[in-house]
Amino acid sequence: QRYIFSTVCVAAMVLVVRCWLTHYGNMNGTNPGVVAVYYIPPLAALFVTLHWALQALPQSALEFFTQWQQVIMAQIVYLLIILSLAVITLSPLLVYMLPTRADSSIQIPYQAKFKHIVPTLYNQLKVRLGEKQDPSGVDEKPPIVYGLGSVYSASVVTLVSVVSLLLILLLGDGMAPSLLLATVLLYMFLELYSVSVSGQEHDLVTEGPTWSSMIMLNLLSSIFFYSTGHQPTIPSIRFESAYTGFYGDFSTFILPGFLIWLNTFAGTIFFSLACPALIFWPLLSSAVVRWMLKRTPEQKQETWKGDFKIFDNATQLRKRVFRVCCGMIVISSLKLLSAACASALHRRHLMVWKIFAPRFVYEAAFFVTTSTCVLLAFLYVMRVDNTLSKFIKNLPTKKQN
Repeated sequence: QRYIFSTVCVAAMVLVVRCWLTHYGNMNGTNPGVVAVYYIPPLAALFVTLHWALQALPQSALEFFTQWQQVIMAQIVYLLIILSLAVITLSPLLVYMLPTRADSSIQIPYQAKFKHIVPTLYNQLKVRLGEKQDPSGVDEKPPIVYGLGSVYSASVVTLVSVVSLLLILLLGDGMAPSLLLATVLLYMFLELYSVSVSGQEHDLVTEGPTWSSMIMLNLLSSIFFYSTGHQPTIPSIRFESAYTGFYGDFSTFILPGFLIWLNTFAGTIFFSLACPALIFWPLLSSAVVRWMLKRTPEQKQETWKGDFKIFDNATQLRKRVFRVCCGMIVISSLKLLSAACASALHRRHLMVWKIFAPRFVYEAAFFVTTSTCVLLAFLYVMRVDNTLSKFIKNLPTKKQN
């Protein structure tokens, strides 16, 4: 029963992310990023569940399998995750530009549903046969791009979802519901935060996220350290995660140490990589926000731009992302300072080496993990912004009369 429930949780994580990306139009096209997001997460989830099924066999049954057969499933997951991370780093934009009349062939969005095929064909034929075109070959209408309103949010969601599959493999089948719960809570928190800032006179572009949101995100990372089955003690370290997908004959301690680090601080990694969503998520104005807030007639008539609104403020974007990253690091450093003060205050306590000193060591590890992850998230957002700038420059511009 636990295996079935864990399998359902993994499938739900992949399905929820795909439905969200499809809702905002980020699953159209045939660029490498879209293809990777469409195929790799389901395949990785499948091999994760197969690895769990293989490990659930009794020891007498495992003896019939060779060593490479016992670890091949997990190694395939590692390869898929590395491939996916490489693709979404090189091609992070999940957007699709609808072909114009100047294109030589009629194209259909990748994996388009049947109900979308006929309207797409109709629109492209209408463009070719009915619209006016300048003699120089430049279309009078601006191009239509799917997924542009959620281009930043989709990239962050994709990064977090891919990394979560690696974390769920290392945590094991018993912790799969915890990561699903973390995904649900992250979504609910971002929606409630969007409602709170949208209902106030708070300029999301110029002012950025609030300190309370960063504190809450850091608190969630601490909570899910315990929710994933860990304790701030040395004996509670799950050393068996170092052998997930490997025989155990390591020539160096770097790889097993890295796997143990991913297992131990899975919650911190998950929420730290998601910190840029504090900037982009409120700009989406999702259905939940529109349902919970009463919009004025002016707001209803305003053109929806999503998080692409912040693209016109490149300086503000970098400032906001840098502020979020620094805020997460400052909050973690304050926790580390508190743990250091507690250890110093109780230095003569009988349980100092069993309670306070390990807690200080773990807080130091939390600080290093948070700092590393938010730095990687910052670099990834900058990569998305640079790629988006090149994409916008290559778009055909509307003719100016």
